[in-house]
Amino acid sequence: MPKVASRTVLHPAAHDEAPLYLPIFKDIFEKTNRMVFHTYAEENLVKSVFRISQARRIVLGLGVDPAPPPSKLTGQEVLGLAPEEPYICALGRVDTLKGTTMLADFVSAYRDRHKNSVSLALVGPVAVAPDEKSWLKITGQVSEDEKWAMLRDCSLLVSPSYYESFSLVLMEAWSVGIPVLVNGRCAATTEHVVRSKAGVVFQNYPEFEIALEIILNGQATRDELGRKGKLYVEKNFTWSVVIDRYINFLFG
Repeated sequence: MPKVASRTVLHPAAHDEAPLYLPIFKDIFEKTNRMVFHTYAEENLVKSVFRISQARRIVLGLGVDPAPPPSKLTGQEVLGLAPEEPYICALGRVDTLKGTTMLADFVSAYRDRHKNSVSLALVGPVAVAPDEKSWLKITGQVSEDEKWAMLRDCSLLVSPSYYESFSLVLMEAWSVGIPVLVNGRCAATTEHVVRSKAGVVFQNYPEFEIALEIILNGQATRDELGRKGKLYVEKNFTWSVVIDRYINFLFG
């Protein structure tokens, strides 16, 4: 690393997980002279583990592709639900470590306590699936058309993951005006919600229940959160914005 440090730009995508603390990474982080982070939370994490005062740094995020035009396919059709039937969506790997089992348990409790018929769609490759339920739709991998149909027609997107460095799925949901609910134990997604004011953070089941009740039963609230999310993406993470900031960081 010392031989190439002056020509190196490090994009860590760091998570607060055990591998980050391995001794092998000390030289990489502490001898790099430029770093690009996805969130301020990621930058603060790296600063808490390594001495990086030598590095010029920027919190940049990632570029987000524009959402495709709406198609005739609906999310309800993809999931085998009745037209207009409400559902919650979670995109990403279906795995206990990603919080999807917890999410299924929370939705089950919510349905029981509120006699609510909302369904949950877990969309993505399956590692560890929750127990089968009639209202739980586990799709596995889907096409882009199917993914966007499910995003556009869901009542909200939930990110139950504890560990994210950016979360592209939040940006995709916001790009089509869908509000989000995120796990408060994930610093990166919590940061996005706080900065955008386009979602709600939950730390436990009672907070999840209250947030879900407010969002599911308030069309005006859903619309306002979705509007703020769309503005947040347009202001910070379109490709033109990200590329301009990156070029200025590298050569400005």
